[in-house]
Amino acid sequence: VGSDAGDITPENSGGSIKDFSETYPNGTPRSKWSARICPNGRYLLHGEQIDYYEDTSKQHQVTFENGRKTGTETYWHPDGSIAWTWQRDLKTNRGIWTHYWPNGKKKVESAWNLRPEPRDLKRQFFGYVAQGPSRHWDEQGNLTASYDFVNGNLADTESEKP
Repeated sequence: VGSDAGDITPENSGGSIKDFSETYPNGTPRSKWSARICPNGRYLLHGEQIDYYEDTSKQHQVTFENGRKTGTETYWHPDGSIAWTWQRDLKTNRGIWTHYWPNGKKKVESAWNLRPEPRDLKRQFFGYVAQGPSRHWDEQGNLTASYDFVNGNLADTESEKP
């Protein structure tokens, strides 16, 4: 944990990509995904992963790029409404996490750094640290609070009420 060695070097090529799946006892799909099996035996999720409820409706969908989540990730409630989404950009290492009320309106939206530098070590790592605005709305869509984070710390201890 305290090592200066950093994260394992990402592997972006070589090996083979294989498809996998799992089913419920009744035979309906539970999950489908793919992974890169690297020459050294390392297993990296790569490509689309979809998880299903037993009634075959989507529960969760995400895309991986050599072990890292990228693009849009969505989680649905059993009734089909969206619970939350992530928007990740691996080129900028930025992400937006949005939670929704049952009526579909935004509940919370927050900004994240996907490749931060620890506050007490001088190296970068793959992980998530709050970085930027976090906004909160009530069920009617009215902004109720606004916060700003810098390197995982709340920038202002007082919430800004609109």
